[in-house]
Amino acid sequence: MRSGLWHFDPQTGARERVAEPPYDPAEQRFNDGKADPQGRFWVATLDDRRRPQAALYRWADGELMRMAEGATVGNGLAWSADGRTQYWADTTAHVVRAYDVDEGGALSRARVFARFEPRGPGSLARWLHTAVLNKIRNKADWYGTQKRAADVPLTDTLGGRLAARSDAAPAYIEAERWQPLENALAELPPDMREAVVLRTVEGLSNADAASAMGKSSEATSKLYNRAIARLGTRLAGGTGP
Repeated sequence: MRSGLWHFDPQTGARERVAEPPYDPAEQRFNDGKADPQGRFWVATLDDRRRPQAALYRWADGELMRMAEGATVGNGLAWSADGRTQYWADTTAHVVRAYDVDEGGALSRARVFARFEPRGPGSLARWLHTAVLNKIRNKADWYGTQKRAADVPLTDTLGGRLAARSDAAPAYIEAERWQPLENALAELPPDMREAVVLRTVEGLSNADAASAMGKSSEATSKLYNRAIARLGTRLAGGTGP
């Protein structure tokens, strides 16, 4: 929080500030925090403008102490199994630092443990885009194959048969196959598209998807089955129902 370090009681909802912010709240805030093997609480800050002015603090015995500095977005605290090495990630700088830590919690011998190359703008969005399309395409491809091999009836149990497949891991597709799937998805009515995403991508049961959509289980099942059938037919080169 920007306003400092707080103690929160989840049972009563009571909260108490235990430390004032050691930074300018207009420019920084606390970010990631974690307790070490000795029970001391460590918390890092982030700088809103991503300047290397964020720091790492330790809260113990009622005192907040500045232990390390020079980060942009302090994140990812961890300790080695023997408790002698502490790791601290700086997200924007794409680096994980390591420190020797003694029994009293003092840090020394700062060094770079790992460094990662920036993936460029939009990389996370592209990864999510690929994952979503792969999962949907995998199920649609399966249906298209089954339909070509035999007359697969469109019934209310089709969704269950798809979900029960043992080889449900996505078969990753190349970039040039994204567009046909996107086109096929775009042709679906909004409620069918929503049913596919909730069931196939989010992994919801039919009952949970129905609740999220505000529809009956029977109606949601039919929407999902028809959507998968249409996708499979379109991707197989047909016109579909």
